[in-house]
Amino acid sequence: MDIQAETRDRGATFMAALAALLIAASLIYMAWDGVRRQRELLDRHLALTAGVVSRGVQVHLIRRLRPFMPPPPEAPHEAPDGPGRHPGPGRHMGQDRRGGFGMGSATDEFFRETVQGSDIRFLGLVASDGRTLSSFGEPGSGTPHLPAEALQAMRQGQGWVGLVPVGGTTVFVHLDRAMRSLAQLCERDESLSCSGPEGVWFVLGLGVDEYLRLHAEDMRAAMYQTGFVLGAATLFLFLARAYARRREAGRRLARLEHFNSQLLDTMPDGLLSVDADGRIGAANAAVSGWLGEGLVGRPLAEVLPDALSKVAAEAAGAGGPVQTEVGGRRLEMLFRSLGEGQGSIALLRDRTEELDMEEKLRQAEKLAAVGRMAAAVAHEVRNPLSSLRGFAQFFARRLAGQKPDEEYAATMVREADRLNKVITDLLFLARPRVQALEPVDARAVADEVARLIALDVEERGARLVVEGGGVVLGDADGLKQILLNLLLNALAALPGGGGEAAVRVSAAGRMVRVSVSDNGRGMVPEERDRALEPFFTTREGGTGLGLPIVQSIVESWGGSLSIESVADEGTTVHVLLKEGTDG
Repeated sequence: MDIQAETRDRGATFMAALAALLIAASLIYMAWDGVRRQRELLDRHLALTAGVVSRGVQVHLIRRLRPFMPPPPEAPHEAPDGPGRHPGPGRHMGQDRRGGFGMGSATDEFFRETVQGSDIRFLGLVASDGRTLSSFGEPGSGTPHLPAEALQAMRQGQGWVGLVPVGGTTVFVHLDRAMRSLAQLCERDESLSCSGPEGVWFVLGLGVDEYLRLHAEDMRAAMYQTGFVLGAATLFLFLARAYARRREAGRRLARLEHFNSQLLDTMPDGLLSVDADGRIGAANAAVSGWLGEGLVGRPLAEVLPDALSKVAAEAAGAGGPVQTEVGGRRLEMLFRSLGEGQGSIALLRDRTEELDMEEKLRQAEKLAAVGRMAAAVAHEVRNPLSSLRGFAQFFARRLAGQKPDEEYAATMVREADRLNKVITDLLFLARPRVQALEPVDARAVADEVARLIALDVEERGARLVVEGGGVVLGDADGLKQILLNLLLNALAALPGGGGEAAVRVSAAGRMVRVSVSDNGRGMVPEERDRALEPFFTTREGGTGLGLPIVQSIVESWGGSLSIESVADEGTTVHVLLKEGTDG
């Protein structure tokens, strides 16, 4: 069975997924933004550190070179190495004419001492056109080639910082204009071939291995955090989707269980589930209404002992439905096994009304047969019967005073009258009754019938009680015939010399109940079941047509008739008729 899914869960799942994605994106952005900020901080720190180191190195270099600085030349001359030439790494920029080391060798020596044992990887002096005037780097590191951005900055008179690859490693290069005292080397040493103080730049290279290692660690941490956030977000989305599916499945299951429960509780038939131990596991509302509450957990043999014996007997045969009676209800039961060790289910159907209808149908068929027979008998018997009665009366007058002939003739007249009454009753059952129904005071009709049979009541030494009141929709003569037949039957059932018969009229919803009861001999179940059959009677001299006639009249008015009787306790006939105000 298909159950509609709820769209609100899909919306909630979508919002949860969107929130997870936003949170993940925010965390990833914050991680990489932190790496960027850390890089910027390190870059600024390197730039500041390099600037301080550069100034300090230049100051110490000036102090170191001051004794070696020659006086300014009187006239320009070509440098020993020729114009545009510069010494390579490890060579001095000029030599003292007196044979000692000049300013160049002192510079190289200072550069070497400064570089060794420190984080400084490279020191040098360069001209504004990029020529190296003097330099020294760590062994194996080589001399860095300044990038085009650095040369462009020098031409514009600006400093420059950046990372430059040198000999398989990376160096942070700080390029800044040399201090004025150091730049005066161009004026005092012609071998440098530079043009004035503005043409000398100081280059400093710092090792950044630790810096790069820290930055790499930050990058790895950011990557790990990114991977963790993405993994957590993916896991969250998976769990959220799984939770949403499970929740939807749970709700669908709950709705299906609720639907099944409502379906089983509202179905007119009863349903029982019985486990392998023979105990009731579930019962719907219909069964609880028929058999009482608190069925779950009780043994089925305790609830329906008679039914189980019938089921066992039926199982040996065709295994069809069985009939049982519980609490005045006639139930039809069908058992089906659920499998080995799984128990069984029992389907119960209340067939009380159906069987009553079938019984009424059989009675109607019998009445119809009686009616057809009555129509035939009326034409074939009534005319000869009238002649026979006339001759019986004639002989009764002729034989008056002659015993026992007079009694025989009188008996013939009485029997002819009784046979005529039977034919009249048969014709009453046979002919259709189309009556104009009107409100009738049931209490007034009951009082009138009580007056009519007062002598019979007195003759039996009984007591007749009339109680209550109400207006029914019917016919006064028909109601009189109903009460007369029922009261005569009640008086006939009373014991000799006593007893009580009663007529009680009361409201029953939108119906009026007319009950005729006695405390006579009552009826056994077999007699009660056949009481409405034509010609069935337990009274001597009765025709067995009184109750069928009453039932025929009541049903023609849209009412119903029921009988309650217990042997040796009495009988009550209930007649339900429409309320007179409905007309």
